[in-house]
Amino acid sequence: MADRLGVSPTAPVAERLKALDGLAIASTNRASNLTTAYAGSADAAGATPRFTYMAIAAMTAALESGAVDGFVATAPIWTGPVLNGSGLLWISAPKGELPPQFTPAASAVVAVMRGFAEANPGLVAAVAAVNEDLSRAVEERPEEVKAAVAKLFPALDAETLDLVFAMETRAMAAKPLTVEAIAHEIELLQLNGVLSDDVDLDPAALLWSEPS
Repeated sequence: MADRLGVSPTAPVAERLKALDGLAIASTNRASNLTTAYAGSADAAGATPRFTYMAIAAMTAALESGAVDGFVATAPIWTGPVLNGSGLLWISAPKGELPPQFTPAASAVVAVMRGFAEANPGLVAAVAAVNEDLSRAVEERPEEVKAAVAKLFPALDAETLDLVFAMETRAMAAKPLTVEAIAHEIELLQLNGVLSDDVDLDPAALLWSEPS
């Protein structure tokens, strides 16, 4: 595919985005932050990919059969085609290759109904603390995290695990959610038409803090 496009995978990101024009790109759904990020970035570069939606487990087969020209997905789904040579990594959001205005601000959140959070503050805080602990661990104890991932996903060989870590640690080391990050996510959804501009959301009201 890269050969047919006439664009190198090491070309400037703007050129790689523009090369997506008219290509069939698979994603899980229109509201996915991956869809909004890549669609918005491509549009800003003057390209309009044809997004098609499917289960994430079907993406590799769809790519290898030629049903789609590419897909957007998190690790380890994208690693298979890259490692077996049937595909290549074109643009990486975790590496910071997308324009900032289209880059998702949060990679992991705990979302619950406000009533549940108010009734179970300790439980919600404990679950949220897991995300914060992972962020610290990735930066401070990467080998320990890698060993834990290998234990959870025994089918991942060492080469795949190394590739995931090299590409995804920026997302795994995400910082705690902020009001500014929520505002950015809302704007990202509105930019791509997933969320109507008429919907009035207060970012601060969507961020819950454990009562002191």
